[in-house]
Amino acid sequence: MALHDRTRRSRIYQEALKMAAEYLQNPDKLDNLVQRAGSKADKRRGALSEAWRQVQLLIAMLKSYRAGEYREVSNKSLMLIIAALLYFIIPADLIPDILLGLGYIDDIALLAWTVRTLSDELGRYEEWQKIQRSAMGPERARAVRQREGLLIEGELSQE
Repeated sequence: MALHDRTRRSRIYQEALKMAAEYLQNPDKLDNLVQRAGSKADKRRGALSEAWRQVQLLIAMLKSYRAGEYREVSNKSLMLIIAALLYFIIPADLIPDILLGLGYIDDIALLAWTVRTLSDELGRYEEWQKIQRSAMGPERARAVRQREGLLIEGELSQE
């Protein structure tokens, strides 16, 4: 059985799925989750590698949804994103995060599965983001990317 399957069947992920509906209905909890997931991703950027970009994309979609800017996403997809981010921030999951070098393997597997499962919706969201950024001009688009933590290396040196 693949790691992402074991992770999705774990008691912790199942609890995260149950909690996701509550987070979706509670803006303060959703904001807190987004903040905590973003903070953990930034602190562990090196360990996460490509998964860091995936976490940023999931967070950006939640932020856009929460702000009322983007609504072309199903509740089911939102709940999968929330559950994946909840699982990501919980340190004592299937493979505890305290295990150096191994602790994020289950988190990365689950995040990758979530991104693959929602690839069509995430693709549409990325296209929407591009349109929004092109419509707002380069300076405002850069400010949005900075707010979402999506600046690339060259842009970071311009700060």
